Parts: sequence; C-alpha cells; structure tokens
Amino acid sequence: DTGKSIHDVLPGKVLLNYNRAGIGLMEIVTEPHITQVPSSGKEAGAFLKRIRDLLRKIGVSNAQMEEGSLRCDVNVSVFSPSAMADPLSGTRCELKNMNSIKAVIAATDYEIQRQISILEQGCEFKQETRGYDAKRNKTFAIRSKEDAPDYRYMPEPDVPEIVISEGLVDEIRQDLPELPDELRGRLRR
Repeated sequence: DTGKSIHDVLPGKVLLNYNRAGIGLMEIVTEPHITQVPSSGKEAGAFLKRIRDLLRKIGVSNAQMEEGSLRCDVNVSVFSPSAMADPLSGTRCELKNMNSIKAVIAATDYEIQRQISILEQGCEFKQETRGYDAKRNKTFAIRSKEDAPDYRYMPEPDVPEIVISEGLVDEIRQDLPELPDELRGRLRR
C-alpha cells in the first residue's frame, strides 16, 4: 500500500497518511452484481458484508473498515434499457475508498440519483473518480478519467511471476473452513 488519502478533515485539503506504506495490499475485483436501482445501496452493502465475512473466516484480514483494513470502491453507472445505444448511457463513476458499509449504501444511492438526475436533464457527465462526504451525504469529484481503461497493469520488475497449480488450489480449497455462505445454507436446510 502506498498510503492513505484523507479527504474530509480539513475543508479543501487532502491529508496523506503514510503509516501503511510498504504493507501488502490485496485487491479483489468483481464482476457487476447489482442491477436493481431501488435497492442498489442495500445490495451493495449486503455484498460487501459477504466479502468481509469471507475474509474474516479464512483469516486473511480482520476486515475492520474503520481501521483501514478493508476499503471498498464502488463503480456506479445507470442506464435505461431503451437508451442502450446512447453513448452517455452507462458512463461509470468510481466512488473511491468507502470506509464503512453505511457509507457504501448511502454513497451508492446518492450517486445513482445524481446520475439519473443528470441524464433526465439531458446533460452529459464524464467518467470520473468521486469521493463521498458523509456529513453532507453527497459525492464529489476527485479526478477525471480521460481514458476508459482504468487499470494499466505493468509487470513489477522486482516481483517474479507466480504460477499456482490447480493441485495447490484444490489442496487449499480442501483445507478451508466452512465458509459463511455454506454455513448459512446448511443451517437453513
């Protein structure tokens, strides 16, 4: 991890905390999962809870969001199925470094309504990274994204490529404890 940006302490200023610099950072990137506008924030929160529970159960993180052990970036894009040909439809904004499940729910719901309002007014908006101000319950622009590809992965010259065999994956899978979704399913049955 390179450090932590703190956006909501001093108005108009960003504080930098390098206490985490040099600590390994794991990033989980998922496919889009949430498709219903009325319940999107709650769905995002529930999805994050499942990931948090999984990380805790397998022992890779305490997943304490308030400590910075877990952060969440949420990509929000709205569109009308009838407007799929519209180039503005589905423009994505990334909500960066959400630090609580409550913030994920509120920021997601706010951003959905913000984007819907802009599109209903016939205006356009650009792909960008946004922060969330919990006190005002609003998202705010952090930086624009000039190109659609966010991630320009480049090989790290000091870290060799790691090849993990299917056998090792199967062995690890066998040693995992009962995972939260499996436990809930077993208890329901």
